[in-house]
Amino acid sequence: MRFSHEDWISLKGEGHYGPNFTDPAVGYRAYLDTAVTIDHHILRYLGKPIEQFSISTYLHKDRGGKLKFGPIWDFDKAMGSDAFSANPIGVDFRTFWFDQLFEDPDFEQQWIDRWQQLRTELFTDETFADIIDGMVTQIAEAQTRNFARWAEVSPVGGEFAEPGLTGWEAEVSHLKGWLTERLEWTDSLLLQPVSLSASGGVVHPGFELMLSAAQGTIHYTLDGSDPRDPGGTISAGAIQYTGQPVVLHRNTQVFARSFQSVTGLDGWSGPSSATFTVLPGDFNGNGLHDPDDINRLFAKLGSHDLVFDLDDNGDVDQADVDYLVQTILDTRYGDTDLDGDVDTGDLTRAIIHFNGADGSGKFWADGETDGDGDVDTQDLTRAIINFTGARADGESTLGRWVITGKLSTREVASRMDDLSITKRTAKRTTVNDQHVPLTIPTHAAHLTRVLADGATRKQVSTHTSFF
Repeated sequence: MRFSHEDWISLKGEGHYGPNFTDPAVGYRAYLDTAVTIDHHILRYLGKPIEQFSISTYLHKDRGGKLKFGPIWDFDKAMGSDAFSANPIGVDFRTFWFDQLFEDPDFEQQWIDRWQQLRTELFTDETFADIIDGMVTQIAEAQTRNFARWAEVSPVGGEFAEPGLTGWEAEVSHLKGWLTERLEWTDSLLLQPVSLSASGGVVHPGFELMLSAAQGTIHYTLDGSDPRDPGGTISAGAIQYTGQPVVLHRNTQVFARSFQSVTGLDGWSGPSSATFTVLPGDFNGNGLHDPDDINRLFAKLGSHDLVFDLDDNGDVDQADVDYLVQTILDTRYGDTDLDGDVDTGDLTRAIIHFNGADGSGKFWADGETDGDGDVDTQDLTRAIINFTGARADGESTLGRWVITGKLSTREVASRMDDLSITKRTAKRTTVNDQHVPLTIPTHAAHLTRVLADGATRKQVSTHTSFF
């Protein structure tokens, strides 16, 4: 069956004023494009034209589509240019076409949400000022001739012009002032959105998010769902904010609104939302993984600080360090620069910073791998076992022997003087091609000799040159 425009609008009228008008299947939403309708209403409302929401109104619909308001027109008497719009305060939202629509609390909330969204984007005071200034530039030269021709309507400014301005400049200033007053008055009718202490992005585990609102009670969710249920009730999944920080341990979509039971409109503010990506292991909160993150985890070993409990077992222990180094950073112990391999540069740093088992003040970037504050034989052993060279695609023979149980790490330490660190499981390759000359003092109890592949064994004196 095909309907004429009159028949279709009549059906729409039944949905608009019938007993089930809020039902999305048979009510007005089945026939009316509410997003376009709200934008149309906001523009008409903002300009305060003398026709308000009655005459000078067009509607249209696309084939198979919903009814839409527009195109919008007729603003010759608006925005402070006539007696009706002289005062930027006032005009009832619920007149003519829109009285019934605002009886639906969800339509009303959609209007609020859209208004407050626009106020952060297209409807800022600065945006309107820029638009007006752009138009002024276009007609600045022509306006002189215009008022010369029609002197009886010479510009005189208005109540909202900046003091001291006259003529054309006063008229421009008056328009800006009028719009600012109307925008701010409308804002005062609504609960303002919740303020979030961060706008989203990458954060470290344990990041503390603060929420605040000028009025009302804050309700929020952490899964991106709306704390306001259809009809205006508080969602069962909403959390009431108590003023304490919201601590983030995993990726989170925050959605917050302020609620107050007695307000000019529905009682809810527009939404405030942000998406946070929690970067596991980023303990210094710089949005990156770096050696300082490992140092901070070392310092928390033995504690129950959940921020550092990466495997969620209730304790901060060596398993958390393993998880950070091997899973999150995808590297090995001894990778001092966290470039994904344990190469000559890493061994060089460890040897330079070698200070024995009684030392202190050393960190991951120095070659310290077990959190005891020194770079000793165990740290060097661990680095050599994990030595892969600059390509990070191989496995040292020492490491393979330890993994297969042929040697303990203590036995590895005793054999370090007798085995080239560059022997590979796939083929013999010389990989320590940097040949960094290095001279360090040696200690009889903690002597580590690193020989290039194929090099002959040399007598170690008080100072030994490696590579």
